[in-house]
Amino acid sequence: MVDVEFDFTSDSPGYWDRFWENNDGLGGGGSDPDSASVVLQRYNQELWSKELPNGEKMELALGENGSLLWNGFRFGSDSIITSFRYKRQRALLEQVAESTDDYRGFVEDFLHKTYTIGGEIIFPKHARSINQARGVNPLICDRFDLTLECIRRYYVGVSSLLYEVLRGDGRFFDLFGDFVCDMMDETRKKYARCEMNLESAKMRKLDSRLWIEGNTSIAYGRLAGEEDADLFSLTFFPEEMKQALEIPINKVRKAEVLCGTGKLGGVLERAVSFPYAQHMLSDAPERRTHYGSEEALREAVEKVDFKKIKTLGN
Repeated sequence: MVDVEFDFTSDSPGYWDRFWENNDGLGGGGSDPDSASVVLQRYNQELWSKELPNGEKMELALGENGSLLWNGFRFGSDSIITSFRYKRQRALLEQVAESTDDYRGFVEDFLHKTYTIGGEIIFPKHARSINQARGVNPLICDRFDLTLECIRRYYVGVSSLLYEVLRGDGRFFDLFGDFVCDMMDETRKKYARCEMNLESAKMRKLDSRLWIEGNTSIAYGRLAGEEDADLFSLTFFPEEMKQALEIPINKVRKAEVLCGTGKLGGVLERAVSFPYAQHMLSDAPERRTHYGSEEALREAVEKVDFKKIKTLGN
């Protein structure tokens, strides 16, 4: 059983000892939960012991200093959330402290919440590892969003700040050469499943207007016969849909969609992924979007006042 709220600083010996005296007064743990927390090691073992996309079963064994072992690999836990309490950021941190009623309490609460299992991942552990490289590179600065972008670029053969480090762990990343999507609703009556190999996929500009189709696809449920479906339309930034990762059809092993009226048929003509695309907003409930050109799509996005859009948080 994994407790998603368990704080790994709580079982890391000495983490809070003289915390605010460490790191030249900016605050620093007396131990590293990634290697000191026994609970974190056990959670990682439980969560990441699973079948891999290539069919191999990764059965992780416990190693020393929080590490996990499998098939010649030595994995270490890596926190993906940083508080940027670096000495070079002192001036900025002092400004934050001045504008915060209880700065120390704020930082401590942040660490209690982020040192939970949702803020952790595992990577191969060795000298000049991914964990170390993304921390010491001043342009990455431990940011996990930039780390993920470097990983994405590695898979499509594009250079990045971490490319050589990632290439050094090529045997690890080869384990995930296949893309697997398996989604099912709570009734287990609707699902989308696909399996495809990405090794020969390439980023390229689209030679058709699939980016416009991306703005209407969310409403296809009504066309499939789901008369009670709650439909809405989504708008993307045009730049996000201009290029896609194109996967050769012969590398697609499975592509199934089941809705309320049964499996959707037809012949799969193209397989593409939009790694940059994000669903930006719903422009009207229960209405499909019809943009006839890139200019119309761009104009619709630029008219949005994002400051007035309510999020799930407010």
